[in-house]
Amino acid sequence: FNPSQSGIAGKWRGNALFKSPMDNSQPGLAKEYALIVDGPISERAGVSFNLMKQNTGILNQTLFHFNYAHGLTFNEKLK
Repeated sequence: FNPSQSGIAGKWRGNALFKSPMDNSQPGLAKEYALIVDGPISERAGVSFNLMKQNTGILNQTLFHFNYAHGLTFNEKLK
């Protein structure tokens, strides 16, 4: 995910992801899950919520991110 792209599509959207190794024959191989929702809150600003979980043998992590992005416009002289 790219935090600067929060809400850039102009509509609310969501993604669910799952990642695991092709060969699950060995115990403790990494598995990752993610749920991502983002959308606009005004004409030039957007937010996103990211929930991720990683299982790698003895290490388990749960992460939550909240992102806010605000678009800037520049004067023609600065371009």
